[in-house]
Amino acid sequence: MGQEGRLSSIFILTRSLEAGGAERQVSILAKALHTKGYKVTVGIFYAGGTFEEGLRQAGVSIYALGKKGRWDLVGWFWRYLKAIRDVNPDVIYSFLTTSNVVAITGRLFSQKPVVWGIRASNMNLEAYDWLARLTAWVEKKLSRFVKTIIFNAHVSRQHHASSGYCLTNAVVIPNGIDTDMFKPDAHLKLTIRNQLSIPQDAWVVGMLARVDPMKDYETYLAAARILASRHPNLYFIAAGLGTDKAAWDSLPSRFLRLGVWKDVPGLLNALDLMVLSSAFGEGFPNVVGEAMACGIPAVVTDVGDAAYVIGDQGLSIPPHDPEALAQAVESLLDHPPSKEGVRGRILSHFSVSRMVDQTLQTLAKACIPS
Repeated sequence: MGQEGRLSSIFILTRSLEAGGAERQVSILAKALHTKGYKVTVGIFYAGGTFEEGLRQAGVSIYALGKKGRWDLVGWFWRYLKAIRDVNPDVIYSFLTTSNVVAITGRLFSQKPVVWGIRASNMNLEAYDWLARLTAWVEKKLSRFVKTIIFNAHVSRQHHASSGYCLTNAVVIPNGIDTDMFKPDAHLKLTIRNQLSIPQDAWVVGMLARVDPMKDYETYLAAARILASRHPNLYFIAAGLGTDKAAWDSLPSRFLRLGVWKDVPGLLNALDLMVLSSAFGEGFPNVVGEAMACGIPAVVTDVGDAAYVIGDQGLSIPPHDPEALAQAVESLLDHPPSKEGVRGRILSHFSVSRMVDQTLQTLAKACIPS
């Protein structure tokens, strides 16, 4: 096992296991590490997430830390330290800003090596509240105490370097896409379109993302209005947390707002084209890779590593440009790349096995005393 022989127990810390890109990566990684024989414990601030049951069925331990709310800080922090004492892992791998701050602060008491997972790039923190801005500032200041930082996007690493983070031992490990779960399926396409009352001969464009300033749904909505006026056989989907309740006006009649949709592979297969109109903050957008694994090409804004993910199998446009988005959608619908080529991009560049192997090597190195 080489250097991996130093590593046997891994504690992964994340806010929750609700549906989301980072949470899916936690689930994929934890299951794969467990299958390889490592003791894996996933510590979560809040219980009840979408991916919890699947992890438990796979044999992965879940340690619910019982955070009672945003301001449950001192008591909850001591519960986290108790979890680390109970599990006694060789390394702690935290995901996202708040978990990163908690993990490195806890190191004062546990002395366990900490590896951070940073999965965003040029966040516009002015779009969020003061606590989010403060937490990001603290994360930057504490970065010099972390053994290693794992970025999932090259642009993210570059942005954090220019922002003043200490990146002495930083690495980039792109996300791994589960190509057994996400794959072309004509039956799913038929089933989901029937369920949504979408004609089988219609064109369907979809954006699967939570309602959040970074996702810039306004640009997608504006492009949908432009496209609806030009193409009477074109349907639009918005799926993700908040999409069923957002205060959006003057939407085309063929615009479907689905909220959280549990069957993501099915919904992706129902599309002809995926859109991601993010304005800032993206690292590696999971949903783009998942759509491509289903053979569905994408139009993305050039934010984070989105353009790198699609390669030459889709189109990239500047952010905040509804007309450019509409034209790119028309171009790809008129001249779509082959499903084999789109899926092949994911198979060759973003496999789960590659992500897991690179992560293991990084975590094992973090366990070697400096």
